[in-house]
Amino acid sequence: MKIYLCYRPSDMSGQAPLFAAKIVQRLKAQYGPNAVIMDPGVVPPGADFKRFLRGFVGQADVFLALIGPQWADLMRRHAHEEQDFVRGQIEAALAIGLPVMPIVIDTTPMPGAEELPPSIASLADQSRFRLTSGSELGPQLGQLMQHIETAAPQATVAMASPAAAARKVREDHPVRRRKKTSRGIMATVAWMVAIPFAAFLAYTIFPNFKPTPAKAPTSDPSKDYLNSIGDRMVWCVPGTFKMGSPVSEPGRSENETQHDVTVTQGYWIGAHEITQAQWKLVMGAYHKSFRSQFGTACPVTHVTWPEAVQFCEKLSAREGRSYRLPTEAEWEYACRAGTTGPRNVEVRDLGAFAWHAGNSKGLPQLVGEKDRNNWGLQDMHGNVFEWCSDWYAPSPADPVTDPKGPETGELKVYRSSSFDMGEAYHRSAYRAGHKPDEPASNIGFRVVSFGAPPAAAAAPRRPSGPELSSSAPTASAASIREELIAPETKVRFIYCPPGKFIMGEGEKTREITITQGFWLGETEITRSQWIAVMGKRGTPSGPNRGNRVPIDQIGWDDIVGRGGFLEKIQDKAPAGFAFALPTEAQWEYACRAGTTTKYWWGDEFIPGGANVANAPNTPEGGQVSFFEAKALPTGATMTIKSLKANPWGFYDISGNVWEWCQDWYEETPSGSNTDPTGPASGDLKVLRGGAWNDVEQEARSASRLRYFPAFRGATFGFRLALIPKP
Repeated sequence: MKIYLCYRPSDMSGQAPLFAAKIVQRLKAQYGPNAVIMDPGVVPPGADFKRFLRGFVGQADVFLALIGPQWADLMRRHAHEEQDFVRGQIEAALAIGLPVMPIVIDTTPMPGAEELPPSIASLADQSRFRLTSGSELGPQLGQLMQHIETAAPQATVAMASPAAAARKVREDHPVRRRKKTSRGIMATVAWMVAIPFAAFLAYTIFPNFKPTPAKAPTSDPSKDYLNSIGDRMVWCVPGTFKMGSPVSEPGRSENETQHDVTVTQGYWIGAHEITQAQWKLVMGAYHKSFRSQFGTACPVTHVTWPEAVQFCEKLSAREGRSYRLPTEAEWEYACRAGTTGPRNVEVRDLGAFAWHAGNSKGLPQLVGEKDRNNWGLQDMHGNVFEWCSDWYAPSPADPVTDPKGPETGELKVYRSSSFDMGEAYHRSAYRAGHKPDEPASNIGFRVVSFGAPPAAAAAPRRPSGPELSSSAPTASAASIREELIAPETKVRFIYCPPGKFIMGEGEKTREITITQGFWLGETEITRSQWIAVMGKRGTPSGPNRGNRVPIDQIGWDDIVGRGGFLEKIQDKAPAGFAFALPTEAQWEYACRAGTTTKYWWGDEFIPGGANVANAPNTPEGGQVSFFEAKALPTGATMTIKSLKANPWGFYDISGNVWEWCQDWYEETPSGSNTDPTGPASGDLKVLRGGAWNDVEQEARSASRLRYFPAFRGATFGFRLALIPKP
């Protein structure tokens, strides 16, 4: 069984490689260490791009395409590229008739045929499988294996290798051979004599003529592996190359003396720089330089040399294999990837393969977005400078083997170039030094690894942040239904299965059992949904921010009381169910979605996690500048689905508007811990979730508010539940 896995590294906000690593681990455990085939990284020089990919992909029995929330947008962004690897792999799989299965992540909508490039439009018609990233993957991947095994017997392996691809083309287009004549034989003999003679004249008459040197060893993609933090480690074979630059190279510095270097030991090097997300996985928290507007898929910056070394040590302990910073020679050898010119690609637009001062807007950018070098590495030119292990010293002139630099010094070497540097710095030979203890806004790093080839990717560890309790259930994004509540007006519900969870926080926590599954609205009820049921007369006046924002200025009585929202839609509930407000326990159960941390994403507030702290010119307005930078509304509710959903797919369950619940309020919840409904009576009703003008802490999963049921708060709305009738 051979399974091909295709994904975009910057999808899922840079988490796609991490997610892919989990899938790879399970596939290899199920079908063997050589069962998974992934992106070859680079097309061999001179090979036809499409023909090569058809041969490479054709080794598989089943093709899996990982599709996350940014996948469609990234596909459009790369639409102008003739050799877009992701599109090329899918084109190849469809062309040769492989079973193609889209793996859709969380609540990501499957792109329609009209949203896809014409060459892969039929991908929209393929049977897809949905995985939930925030839930335990084991049972889900088990189901995926069953789907793969169902599809595998139908596989048609049209071409088993690049050579087979070439053979097929030759068979499809046979060469017509003319019968040899005596004249043809004489011509052949003449050419056999003339070519060696011409070569002899070239050497004797033109002494400066030299044959084209043999190319440096090529990479071997079959040895590449995906490590536990989603870094694609690219194999570099031993070889000899010219390090430094010739005196004629534009932009050259005196410290780039050209000399021969032999690398005797093969090694793996990261396909791109270490990202903020990968730093957090290893070190337990984002680097202190983290700025959320850059995104977690951007390279980590402001990292000192000792910090980078510590990262390598922790990653080594995590995986049981050796990781470190590359030597300067290892870095340039991998950067050049067999090339000898100023840059590691053909001469063309610098912006195609590097983030530089002219296209980066002065900021670090997503890794893995630019063209690859011959060995499949990205961002070797640009984005951020990269620490090496060597102390800085002048380049030698004589040949060296496995150089490691001097034993001591004042500066550590950094290579590559960065997002804020001009074209002259984006060269394979560019080198400089920096004090190891001084951070810089444009210095990051990538890692190399050594040891025996891993039989399978190391088991990924669960990232810090949302953690599933041992008994927490998982919700399937496929468990979605839509119910009509008014003419041409539907509410989309997500199923919450029975289970146990820890409700509340601090001294007021208790284990709650939910014995009956229920359905909860994917979003808060919007203004348009409210108007469709209650009419314009029954709609609160106030600023009209659009029909897709949550309805606000709503009291509990407006929803549950006589003539209220629930009464008007109840006859449309499906048999055996009733529309209702969720109980406080049901609300928190859905909000936590299996997590036990303060917020559903972790213990620390993350900018953009929820629409709170969004009140300009107030002490609460901590996120105003963040939302302004993202062109999102400030000082108001937002259109539904403007921010990320929680692990079960609920949008704005933290923030935007407070949401009314069924329960009467009591300071310390009491009563049964099984399907609790709160006290039988009271003066105040419960609201949950926080609103746009509250402080960040109100977005906590356990945050509570109470008000009189008739009170129409300016930030009070609700989310509809569909519950089984008693």
